Amino acid sequence: MLAIRVDFLHGIVRAGSPDDVAMAGSSDDASGLYDSGEWPPSPARLFSALVAGGGTGSRSIVGNDGELRMLESADPPQIIADAREAVLTSALRPRFVVEDARHTGAVHEYVGRTAAKVRPGTRLSPRVPEVIYVWANVAPSPEHLQAIMARAARVSYLGCSDSPVRVSVSTAVTSDVDDRRWDPHDSGAHSTPVPYPGFTEALDAAFEQWQKGPVRRSWIPTRRA
Repeated sequence: MLAIRVDFLHGIVRAGSPDDVAMAGSSDDASGLYDSGEWPPSPARLFSALVAGGGTGSRSIVGNDGELRMLESADPPQIIADAREAVLTSALRPRFVVEDARHTGAVHEYVGRTAAKVRPGTRLSPRVPEVIYVWANVAPSPEHLQAIMARAARVSYLGCSDSPVRVSVSTAVTSDVDDRRWDPHDSGAHSTPVPYPGFTEALDAAFEQWQKGPVRRSWIPTRRA
């Protein structure tokens, strides 16, 4: 078993839904198609954070990508998280990000930085501020387990950067979570993006393209379960 636990340190998460048209390249605020955010945060989002936390290939800081291939090939994990009706949702609010280029002024105490207003977002506040992803049939080697733990330690947020988290890894999970289990099932009413064989290469390709110019999320193949 492999269990990865995400604790939301501010009690909230801000993560756009994969169904949000703005995530696919449209930014029409008048469309009315903005939804109420992604809950629970998808396994693909967690996987992407682990990739960013340790790098891949020649950019790897920890591991040798073998631990990522292991998760790519695994069945979709069980998710332990509050039911959607137990999660409070804020109204859509404009949000601001620190601009890439340096300008006159100061933002968030960073001297010489300015902020840009970007598309609205909503904050989700679960009753229990945690999500646990459980791969029951994954048995990582000691090397893979250490690499995943090192990657997890470098993940500081999930979703937007104002959703700070602490990520921990174990090979066991508590038993008092029966009322919060999301089990993978072909007849399930909820679908969510998941890692798949080749997902790391898709993220790497998007990163290479991003270094050359803007990248639309829709260029990254998404698979659901």
